[in-house]
Amino acid sequence: MPLLALDGLFADGQPPARSRGRAVLFIAGWLAGKIIRGNGFGLVGDAAIGIVGALIGDWLLHRLGVHFGSGIIGLVINATIGAIVLLLPLRLMGASGWGSR
Repeated sequence: MPLLALDGLFADGQPPARSRGRAVLFIAGWLAGKIIRGNGFGLVGDAAIGIVGALIGDWLLHRLGVHFGSGIIGLVINATIGAIVLLLPLRLMGASGWGSR
């Protein structure tokens, strides 16, 4: 008997790559929000920041010759660094009320 009810749904016991990719974006956006702001930006905000952060992180770290590996942890670190690069100037400029709830 499988330990998880979802074990029978996936051939390799892992969720589809698309789900893992979405999780990376949410985690990266949430982490960047926690680091820069002290809390996240909500589900949609975290995803949006994670998407843009992943693009910035991939572009910037590639130019700098930095590589964190190809696993999920490396992707989260890459996207989080990019999201911090995106959010830090906004925070330093004092975007008043930006992202507040």
